[in-house]
Amino acid sequence: MKRWFALFLVMAMLFSMTACGGKEESGEKTAEESTEEPAAGEESGEKQYLKVQLPLNDTLSGIKSTYTGGYGVVSQWIFGTLMRYDTEAGEYVPALADKLDISDDGLVYTVTLKDNKFHDGTPITADDVVFTYTMAIRAGSGRVSKLSAIEGFEAASSGEADTVSGIQKVDDKTVAFTLSQPNSVFVEALSNGTFGILPSAYFEGVEPTGINDNAEFWKQPVGSGAYYVSEIAYPNYIVLTRFDDYYDPSGIENVLCTYYADLEAANAALASGEMDWMLGLEEEAANNILSQNSNMEGITVETTYHRWFLTNTSGTAGDGDSHPSLKNARVRHALDMLLDKEAICQLYGNLASPANSHMNSALPEYNSDLPAWKRDVEGAKKILEEENYNFAIPLRIYSNYTDQITADFLDLVVQNLADGGVEATYTIDGNWQGYLETANYDLRYMATSSPIPTTFYELNSFGGLTSTTINSYPVNEDGFEEYQRSRYDDLITAYKAALDPTEQKEILDQLQYNSYEDMYDIVLYSLGSINLYSKRWSGMPIFSSDYSEIADFKFSNWKLLDQ
Repeated sequence: MKRWFALFLVMAMLFSMTACGGKEESGEKTAEESTEEPAAGEESGEKQYLKVQLPLNDTLSGIKSTYTGGYGVVSQWIFGTLMRYDTEAGEYVPALADKLDISDDGLVYTVTLKDNKFHDGTPITADDVVFTYTMAIRAGSGRVSKLSAIEGFEAASSGEADTVSGIQKVDDKTVAFTLSQPNSVFVEALSNGTFGILPSAYFEGVEPTGINDNAEFWKQPVGSGAYYVSEIAYPNYIVLTRFDDYYDPSGIENVLCTYYADLEAANAALASGEMDWMLGLEEEAANNILSQNSNMEGITVETTYHRWFLTNTSGTAGDGDSHPSLKNARVRHALDMLLDKEAICQLYGNLASPANSHMNSALPEYNSDLPAWKRDVEGAKKILEEENYNFAIPLRIYSNYTDQITADFLDLVVQNLADGGVEATYTIDGNWQGYLETANYDLRYMATSSPIPTTFYELNSFGGLTSTTINSYPVNEDGFEEYQRSRYDDLITAYKAALDPTEQKEILDQLQYNSYEDMYDIVLYSLGSINLYSKRWSGMPIFSSDYSEIADFKFSNWKLLDQ
């Protein structure tokens, strides 16, 4: 499934190289060069492997730096984070951190480290933590917005300062993160795989913009995670080996990471037993694999992933041309009422369910007091007539998804709207950036997922609209900023400042209701996914792809049952 598969297309192959004897003397785990994949006999002989996919970066030059924003699950096994999210307990837990203390006012997050080591045997210290987060901000990492609440963020990210005032070493084992305002979701940034802890000693004199150009380091990185790179066979595979000095050493000693050219090849490897695990497959692909491999188990998981229509209420860039009726909230509701979401969901099998909120109704964060979705063609037609809907102007629908299911979906939408007398046309074009810049559409087919629930409503905040969404809302109309801030920005700020879960849920409920009432976004369906696990492997926690960036993998529970 392309949207989840993209989560894996992040970990790069390693370039062939000769290990340095000096590093061996210092205790570093070094990689061995190899040109042949481990023989099949090794599976039942001296070595056994957990077998997973190794994605490539776009340069094929080495493991992709986490700062690029292109990182994956495997790279998180090499680079450890301060905290992780226990998906089974539903809470954040210490990882490289020994403990996390949060001040009563929610402004200071103090991290105390365990006695951890890098893969070269040197201790992980507060200096390495300060370096990692400071360089992430200065380099503009792919998830740098998660750190924006830190005091001094703006000065460092703009290049005005070389340090971040809100990131301070207390002692060799302690770092204090001071926020400019309370942010209860900041702990996610301490858990996110983007910010795997790096050894500062290997980057002396390197400027932030050049951190990814330290080629020798990325060819054979010195990590802080549960596994180190022990064997390199560029560009076919690498082998990861358990790092015994990790705080939670794995129950599986070796992991074989093999490169597959595309999704079809990866699925074939799952079907033949060459791979043991993949997250986030669609139903058809998963069932096809399961029918060929009886040693594979498929587990359905609920996700926050959902698709929706963004309504363009401000018009095409340059000429302001848009469908005049879309500025009317009752019209937007009428369009929602015309869509047969149950029929739409059938295109995606048993994994899809009709949605009326950015929150999946199967998850505890959902506001169960929202009006249930129901198709009502006659009711929609009545509203459109009452609001003097301009039937003479066709709605323009745009999608950058180019698969066949999307084409079938759009055909169905056009027919659904026609049932209410609304003419619509659609365009499928992968050139999404061009359409974003011109806003040459009335409805744009979108997808979103995030483990942080306020993320969905930041799209509707005034700050979000003006910074990330071009020409999709009437941001220049009188009173719009005040209205939008009161219904979204202020509530999002209050949610982040609240430390009480009950208070947070009340705020999130209000955000969902406001979004439903305004319906700038016509939410269509939520979509679960299927994770595939080999029956020879136990101990890996079950979680949706939403949490792959932050999940606690619980390495010590891992076992190969045929070992």
